[in-house]
Amino acid sequence: MPNSKDIYLSVIVPMYNEEKRIGATIKYIHHYLSKQQYGWEILAVDDGCKDKTAAIVKELKLNGVQLLDYSPNRGKGYAVHYGMLHACGEYRIFCDADNATPFEQVEELLQHAEKCSVIIGSRYLKDSKIVIKQPLNRILGARLGNILIQFLILPGIVDTQCGFKLFSAHAAEQIFKRQTIWRWAFDMEILVLAKQLGYKIKQVPVKWIDQAGSTVQGAAFRKTLGELLKIRWDTWTHPASSREV
Repeated sequence: MPNSKDIYLSVIVPMYNEEKRIGATIKYIHHYLSKQQYGWEILAVDDGCKDKTAAIVKELKLNGVQLLDYSPNRGKGYAVHYGMLHACGEYRIFCDADNATPFEQVEELLQHAEKCSVIIGSRYLKDSKIVIKQPLNRILGARLGNILIQFLILPGIVDTQCGFKLFSAHAAEQIFKRQTIWRWAFDMEILVLAKQLGYKIKQVPVKWIDQAGSTVQGAAFRKTLGELLKIRWDTWTHPASSREV
C-alpha cells in the first residue's frame, strides 16, 4: 500500500456487533479496491463491539485494512466521525457493514467529486434501484420520517439515511470536527452542517439491497426524532459558523 500522502480514497466502515457479516463485507471492499489504480485504505472502526467483530477483521490479515477501536460503544455517528478524522485520503467515504449499497457504486459518487465536496447515495431518486425492499413498516416509517426531515431541516434531500456518503478531505475535516450527534440522527446533522458551511450536496441514485440482521432497534427511531428536533433547534442557536474546531 502507498504511504498516507498517496491515498486517494479512504473507506470508513463503522462496526457494532457485526461478526456475522463483517468478514464478507471487508473482503468484498478489499477485492474491489485491489483492482483500482489509485491508492486507498480501509478503516474498520470498532464502536465498542461486544462480540468477535474486531477479531474477525484482524484474522483477515488484509493489506490496507486498519482496525481502529475504542470503548465503550458511542454510536455509529461517533464511529464515522472517528474514522473520518483518522483517514488520510483525498476523498473519504463511509459505508455500512452490511454492504447494502454494493461498494463498487463508489465510482458513481467519485465521478462528481471534482465539482462537489459532498456526494451522497440515495435510494429514492428516479434512477435508484431497490433490489430487496425493507419490511413495509420500515418503508412507511422511513418515508414519513423523510417528509418531516425535509420540512424541518433539509428541504430537497430525499434520503438522508443511506449509509453511503463521500466527502472531500477538506469537507470531512470541517464538517466532522463540528459534529455533536453520535447516534442514528448523525447523518442529518452532518448534512445540515455541510449546507451551513456552503458545501454543495450532490444526490446520486444507487442500487440498494436490504440486509437482514440490522442492529437498529425500534427505540432508535424514537430517539432519532428527539435528535431531529435538537438539530432543528441548533440550526437557530448553534449553527456551524459558531462551532469551534
